[in-house]
Amino acid sequence: MFTELALVYYSEVNDKRVKLMPTDDYLDRNFTEVALAFMIMGDGYWDTDRATIMLCTENFKPEETIRFALFLETKFGLICTFRKRELKVGFGYRIGFSRLSVDKIRHFSFRSHASINAL
Repeated sequence: MFTELALVYYSEVNDKRVKLMPTDDYLDRNFTEVALAFMIMGDGYWDTDRATIMLCTENFKPEETIRFALFLETKFGLICTFRKRELKVGFGYRIGFSRLSVDKIRHFSFRSHASINAL
């Protein structure tokens, strides 16, 4: 399973592993509320200054991060914001969420947790 996911999310470019955002088709078929919860647990944090959840997506290409935010808006109805981050080479964006979106994420995270516990 992890090997399959590595092939979807990483590529070798000039002998370096580079993160890739999967295609919209792949995300639409496979990226669920549970997957978003896991992404937040692994690559997210609570920004106390802005009272929001932030996703550390700056290592994806900026256009991939923007595409992913549009996917989140379309599939889950989340309102996304961006915070620009300077990188060693170039820049990237972190994704943040509106207050209403944070409440929605909490709601479906609890719902997903309940359905997993029922298994």
